[in-house]
Amino acid sequence: MRWLTTGGLLVLLVLASTSAGAQSTSAILEGALELESRLLDRDLERYGATRRAGSEGLERLRTLVRDLDRAFSDPAADVEVLRRREVELAVARQSTQALLEESATQRRTIYARMERITELEADLSAARDRETEEQGVLDGTWRVTLDEVGITGVFDLEVDGALVTGRYLLSTGARGSLRGTLGGNRLELQRIDAGQGFDAVLRAELESDADGLVLSGSWEMLEVGGGAPAAGRWQGRKIAE
Repeated sequence: MRWLTTGGLLVLLVLASTSAGAQSTSAILEGALELESRLLDRDLERYGATRRAGSEGLERLRTLVRDLDRAFSDPAADVEVLRRREVELAVARQSTQALLEESATQRRTIYARMERITELEADLSAARDRETEEQGVLDGTWRVTLDEVGITGVFDLEVDGALVTGRYLLSTGARGSLRGTLGGNRLELQRIDAGQGFDAVLRAELESDADGLVLSGSWEMLEVGGGAPAAGRWQGRKIAE
């Protein structure tokens, strides 16, 4: 996405969100948009202060020019006084010019910030539309296989925003509930066994192939006994309704 290359702060926000766990693209974009909006408010405040200082500088310049002209009209004017006024005018002119240039730089920053906000709003709208479609795709029944242990089963999943809930039944007879998040095409689930409680984490990416929709990723047990594998791969294929 374009906005990922427009500022280091946005990149850091995305990296931080990614490291914190599964998070939807729209949530990351909302955070980036909120950040840019706050930065725009800050930029506008700074620009207002610079413009006020510039206006005061311009008024100071007009006053010094009038005083110098008035001094020149005095036949008894002292040359040293005139020179001091000339120096004051030059210093004021230089200071005011610097403020005007700073104002122009700040305006360019504000224009760029506004453009980024417009891009983020467009990306956010597209991400929300895309996630709505993905959420509808994930809803339903999935036939799953846990490699390494040769266990099969069924997941019934429901999606509400970025939150995923569901139930599962495995070929071993184990059953329970599922809860997790969907971020873009990345799914993360916690498995809560009916007897043992929270006992595994499953991660996968939602993809499609010639036969339909597929979940493919890794699983990890929280407690392992009897020499059973502690982690492995798993796949899920959506059962056509």
